[in-house]
Amino acid sequence: MGRARSNSRTDDQLEAILTEPGNWVVNGHQGRALHFAPNLGRALDIAADYTAEGAVVSSLARLPSDNIVVFADQIERLRTIVGEREFMRPGIMGYEHEAHNDFAAGAIAAK
Repeated sequence: MGRARSNSRTDDQLEAILTEPGNWVVNGHQGRALHFAPNLGRALDIAADYTAEGAVVSSLARLPSDNIVVFADQIERLRTIVGEREFMRPGIMGYEHEAHNDFAAGAIAAK
């Protein structure tokens, strides 16, 4: 008998793919698509924006349907884990941006 793939991932598994390119949808009430994002990190930010404006965010899902769904309680946990990390531009998180700047500063100093 075949076993269906689970649609849930641990917080650690999701944190590992925050900046991995993919098509994510932010779902609202009754699964209505509210917004699309290029990675999970941006989808979390967009979900937070919608929530702050009073909208209901029910889940985030990676498309095409490859069985990764993040429900509201886990969205909140991931936002806490990510904490103060702000996405400077799609795909690059604050700490990665700082590391890039440190490298650039070192390259300039080496000249």
